[in-house]
Amino acid sequence: MNPLPKVKISRADEFFKALNQYEDVMDTWKGELYLENHQGTLTSQANLKKAHRKFEQKLKTVETLLVQFKTSHNYQETLDDVWKEHLLYEFHDILPGSSIKRVYDEALSRYKDLNRILDDLLEDATNVSISKDFSIDSMPYNSNIFDATIRRKANQSYVDFKIKALSNKILETKVHHYENIVEELSFDLNDYSITFSKENGYIESLMNNHNSKELALDHQLNKLSVYQDFGDAWNIKDHYREQIAATMQLTSRVCKKYGPIYEIIQTYEFKSSSLKEIIILDTFSNKIEFNHEVDWQDVGYMLRTNFPLDILSDTAMFDIQFGEIERPRTTRDLIEKAKFEVCGHHWVSIFDGFQGASLINDSKYGFHVQHNAFDMNLLRSTNYPAVSGDIGKTSYQYALVLHESNHIDAHIDELGMQMNTFYPIFAKELEVNELFKISSKDIECSAIKESSDKKAIIVRLYEKHGKQVDTKVIWNQLPVKICETNLIEKDEVEVTNDSINFKPYEIKTFKVYMN
Repeated sequence: MNPLPKVKISRADEFFKALNQYEDVMDTWKGELYLENHQGTLTSQANLKKAHRKFEQKLKTVETLLVQFKTSHNYQETLDDVWKEHLLYEFHDILPGSSIKRVYDEALSRYKDLNRILDDLLEDATNVSISKDFSIDSMPYNSNIFDATIRRKANQSYVDFKIKALSNKILETKVHHYENIVEELSFDLNDYSITFSKENGYIESLMNNHNSKELALDHQLNKLSVYQDFGDAWNIKDHYREQIAATMQLTSRVCKKYGPIYEIIQTYEFKSSSLKEIIILDTFSNKIEFNHEVDWQDVGYMLRTNFPLDILSDTAMFDIQFGEIERPRTTRDLIEKAKFEVCGHHWVSIFDGFQGASLINDSKYGFHVQHNAFDMNLLRSTNYPAVSGDIGKTSYQYALVLHESNHIDAHIDELGMQMNTFYPIFAKELEVNELFKISSKDIECSAIKESSDKKAIIVRLYEKHGKQVDTKVIWNQLPVKICETNLIEKDEVEVTNDSINFKPYEIKTFKVYMN
């Protein structure tokens, strides 16, 4: 028997330094290191995944506000404790969904406690009361570096808030009051016509009004398909798509008109499980929103939605942390075939040069986009290692956005961020400045927080579309000094140029010293 190779434990930088001497004889790989295993972890334990995503967005908003109020130093110990516990719940196997049931019961309970801690912290730091319910007069805070538009329901009206960047200053409010119940099944959006099936509630026609092209390939978009799931929390068996999928059965439907907005409420059943779907159509928009409230009671099934569209793209673009990644929709070799379930964050987008579409969501990660599929995994009721995984109540939101450009020109990244941002509702307008503006739309901000040494603020920016970009940061109040540092806030180099160059997908961290 051959002896085992000698193994030495070392630091990562030492390993790569030793590896350099073999670079001339080693093969190289450019592209994604896709793990052909554990695709089920992109969906298992839907409630924990939602709680985690919502909380990380809430932390970002809280840290930004504390910087604006110049009170971060008063709460650093609390924030450190909250961050550490939040990061604990990313630990293998918690966030992947492959722990036992007790872990999820305890983690979800703790997230409720952690949310209360942040709510109390925000009220204390701002000295302004925070509401949990939207009204026509609400003043939600927008932590994005761009003006955001959000829609919320308040009593019997839908309200559109346009909110100034890094502020809760309301730039515009549009109120759409309830009018009446309608019997319509066909609607005109801004550039598209849409028709719903009377029998199953799915979209049976989606027409581009500019060229009269029918986009719904099988006349069943947003089809709620149920597959038997023979996998465990880690894995989805790749042959599941060979099944003849069951479907949730429509049990009721009502459509309400709110001015230019239509609200379609549909209820579905499958065995012992039920689903309430609220679809929001805006006749001045090309976005179709879906809100689900699910009570799932059947173990061993997987629920998915699919939008097979007549968009002949060989690739799909996915949102990932600090950028995006392009993946094939073809299955020309074993590598491509293995990608039957892939990961995305806020959105996935397709475009064939003429027609595009994007799916954005608030808590989902698993997608199937091979060939004509435009499919998102909604839940998996596996029974191992957690007993009755995803059994019970859950809710989530997603939207189909139609566009005749690529995802960049259609601002899909901003739409995804607007859906996912945490917007605390304050009782009055906050006296905060905007901090800064970025001259390039290709640059995004991932963090505004106090530095670890409490001497400055940290602003972390990244290029999100794979471009070489020169940009300027226009400060509301001129800093005393700006230093570029690394992700762990070490090795400071003072920045003296007005313009900052970003390589494709580059992350830059700045330590900003203020008066």
